[in-house]
Amino acid sequence: MTYTEKILAEYDKKFPCIETECDNNGSMVGYDREGDAEQQQCQHCFERRLPQKAFLTESIAQAIAEERARVRGVVEGKKVEGATGEASRFNFEKDWYVGYNQALDDLLSSLDKPKE
Repeated sequence: MTYTEKILAEYDKKFPCIETECDNNGSMVGYDREGDAEQQQCQHCFERRLPQKAFLTESIAQAIAEERARVRGVVEGKKVEGATGEASRFNFEKDWYVGYNQALDDLLSSLDKPKE
């Protein structure tokens, strides 16, 4: 479950639909003239709740994208260009910088993957 799904589930708990038969997703069981159960659309959900949930989903996605961009800028600024000073004949210092930059690249690539 993603963070967005968790927030929307919390929204459903805190602000349930006012229709008692509604499943909070726009469907409810209604009865026809013969008394048989049938699926119906919940007008309250389609007019209010579903547009609100769409707005929340969009806003959360935008906030996450902005935060990722900010973190990406901070991390990119921490990268080290080349080795400073004299490196030993085995280039330990250069190897360390290469490993450090690779770790930062791995961190940045993990930002693009949604957490399950």
